[in-house]
Amino acid sequence: MKYVCKLLVALFLLSGCLAQKKISSILQSANQFYYEKEYRKALENYNRVLDYYQGKGLTPSGEIFSSTGKCLYYLNDKAGAMDFFEKAFNNNYEDEQTAFIAVEYYVEFSDNIDKQISSLEHYAENFSFGNEIDYVRIKLFEKYYEKGDFRKAFYAYNNLPEEKSDNIELLEKYFYSAQQIGSQKKTAEIAEKLYNLDPNNLIGLSFMADKTLLEVETLFKEAQEVYNSKKNNATLKVFRKKQEELKSRYILAKAYYTRLYNLYKRSSDAESLALICQRLGEKKNAEYYTKLSKKK
Repeated sequence: MKYVCKLLVALFLLSGCLAQKKISSILQSANQFYYEKEYRKALENYNRVLDYYQGKGLTPSGEIFSSTGKCLYYLNDKAGAMDFFEKAFNNNYEDEQTAFIAVEYYVEFSDNIDKQISSLEHYAENFSFGNEIDYVRIKLFEKYYEKGDFRKAFYAYNNLPEEKSDNIELLEKYFYSAQQIGSQKKTAEIAEKLYNLDPNNLIGLSFMADKTLLEVETLFKEAQEVYNSKKNNATLKVFRKKQEELKSRYILAKAYYTRLYNLYKRSSDAESLALICQRLGEKKNAEYYTKLSKKK
């Protein structure tokens, strides 16, 4: 009787070992199919492995969940893939590829901007030297901006790859972010850079025009105030001399605003041109631009 019991135990253990070897072989085949990009065949084998573990009441490794999810993703079952990635994550497994696939899924297929940002932040925090970190940092900056979280966008810009430092679209978003958080010094720096990159850029050209006009108007009004406080021939002579000195600055401001108006047809630019022409004694031009400024 004892011999029979020992034999049964041995047979049971042997069958278990054989089953384990078979599953190991199936898993190896699944991994090989995955490596060869035969995702459907790989998925079939991963599912057999999962069925084995489920039948035994056991939990497979997070890596198996992850590999199954990757197969589903490449077979265009995106939502199904996310379920398996979550199972892998709950089993303390995640690799860079899994994290980036989650980024791609939420950025491209989800309208939930919070999930988009969360997946991007997760990748940036856990795979800061990953192969896709540049893409992730750019997208994270853009998503902060899109959400209206301008403070985070402002600071996220500093993490962008150096080769994107002259990207006008990104610089414009950086400018508006800086503007929204009240960083006047930085908005001025960005606007000037935009102008240097593209002299017809709306932000850069507006900045140069407004800056030039503000500076010359300040000097003009200071001289005008001195004259008005004590009107006589001497102060009038000083005032007219100052006007002559400021003429070249007004001409420069006029050139900026003329280009702005011709490019963008903004009534505010026509209004500025009317003022400049008035200061330069160009009465007809002042009247012309005054009419344009009132057009809608």
